[in-house]
Amino acid sequence: MSKRQRRARASASYAAAVPAPAPVRDRRNLPGEARHLIANARNDIFVPYYSGALRPQDETLIARGGGKGLKIYDEIKRDGRAYAALEKRKMHLLAREWEVTAASAAALDVEAADVTREIFAGVAFDRLCEQLLEATLKGYAVVEVVWGRRDNRIVPVAFVPHDARRFVFDADGRLRLLTPTAMTDGIPVPDRKFIVHRFGDGADPYGLGLGTRLFWAVLFKREGIAFWMHFLDKFAGPTLVAGVPYGTLSEEQRLLMQALEEARTSSVLTVPIGVDVKFLEATRSGSVSYEGWLDYWDTEISITVTGETLTTDIGAVGSKAAADTHHEILELLVDSDGDLLSDTLRSSLIQWIVDYNVPGATPPSVYRVRRR
Repeated sequence: MSKRQRRARASASYAAAVPAPAPVRDRRNLPGEARHLIANARNDIFVPYYSGALRPQDETLIARGGGKGLKIYDEIKRDGRAYAALEKRKMHLLAREWEVTAASAAALDVEAADVTREIFAGVAFDRLCEQLLEATLKGYAVVEVVWGRRDNRIVPVAFVPHDARRFVFDADGRLRLLTPTAMTDGIPVPDRKFIVHRFGDGADPYGLGLGTRLFWAVLFKREGIAFWMHFLDKFAGPTLVAGVPYGTLSEEQRLLMQALEEARTSSVLTVPIGVDVKFLEATRSGSVSYEGWLDYWDTEISITVTGETLTTDIGAVGSKAAADTHHEILELLVDSDGDLLSDTLRSSLIQWIVDYNVPGATPPSVYRVRRR
């Protein structure tokens, strides 16, 4: 047997011993179930009363909303501490300069970034961001875009915020507008018309805002203030007690009560002979105070919104290191708000601007840059 024949036989034996590799499948093919959402709202066992529109899953809203709905979260802003904390978090982001970044160095993508930057510079962009950030409290915010032509471009000429209660979402998460003839399920809205910004729970198209936590803190604080006012009324001045003789007529007792009521705001009192008037001083022992109760809920409000307290209340003693740490926590929360807002704008308004003016380009990103 020649060397060539022995080599060929050895190669054949090796090939028989080693299994052939499995055929390589085309990786571009995807199974049908991979292209769609399987766990959706239609088969969600935790979404009750499903009809043509989803209902918010915010437990606070379900328990306390009643006929007011999201209006109960507007009432949170009537509390000075809650309003200041919410505005602080919002304005901290809006104070940052915004930058538009092209998706790539390709000429078309650079052009899309330039067009977007120019359009944003000519509209009330900060006002739009402020309106969308209402979602931080309520879970979602809706702003309508009014389009127009400027030279050879299609641009937004106005941004109109709407009451979020006017809208619902269907099982696919699409926005629907409630009207007098469609009060439950609403009507579909046109494409490229409404910007929807969400905060919180990503599984619920209504989001989950800070209102669901702030509601209780503000409610308990208000109840405490009511009791505190009653307490001050009792302890600021003594209670008048009048002893009247047996057999005093009801009309005479009524006139005496009226005189005692007037005595609470005057220094002179006239009573009939035989009536014994005493001052009953309210006394209390212990260190518990309503002021401490209110301070507790103020602290809870600050922590819920800004994640810290030292940028609002320095306290009796301060520490620069602690204050810097608390400030960094606030910055991280604001960074997160900025990222969420950037994602919303890129997937909606910026995408629409590119579709109208630079078709085929990848939409750029807009970010609020933290100042170092």
